[in-house]
Amino acid sequence: MVRAWVLVALAVTSLAAGSFAVAAVSRGASPTKHPRPRFPNRESIVHTRTESLQARLTLRRIWRQALRAGARQDLRTRFPSPPVGLLARRLRHASKRLGFSVGHLRVLRPRQLAPLIVVRTRHKLALARQVPALVRAIDPYRKLAGRDAEAYEGLYLEADDPAGVPFLIVWNAWRGRSPVGGQWAQRESFFPYGHG
Repeated sequence: MVRAWVLVALAVTSLAAGSFAVAAVSRGASPTKHPRPRFPNRESIVHTRTESLQARLTLRRIWRQALRAGARQDLRTRFPSPPVGLLARRLRHASKRLGFSVGHLRVLRPRQLAPLIVVRTRHKLALARQVPALVRAIDPYRKLAGRDAEAYEGLYLEADDPAGVPFLIVWNAWRGRSPVGGQWAQRESFFPYGHG
């Protein structure tokens, strides 16, 4: 069955002149079946370097809090959690195919594995459009005990420019009563998934 990302806003946090949404994730149709909406007037919203660095700090904190909350709520759910070596190989393969370098890979262990990945590229828009495929490559899902299961209980993927400033962040935390996830982008055209 195809995994979904239907984003429902739970909270909006201001970041200087910009904002981002924290979203609940539910299951349904694939994001690739729904074309990303284009909002020509919204492209004027561009986050500054300072706002982008603040978004990194804020979203990492929110992601870690969601992982901890899920670990406290749900002791029974098991994720496949492929070994870190396999994740590193998948990242190397994807980096060659999609033209980015891996800047940082850290694996948290709230209950099982939850990778925090930072990649770097000069080709922002090209990578942004490939993020759904990249996420599927490094965090594949499959049927497990009669339900869909991601490989990891959580994933944080940040794409930085060559100067180390984030231009795109996607994250999720699947464990617990209310799985959550979200996305942030420095500008409208960098959002990898549709949003409202």
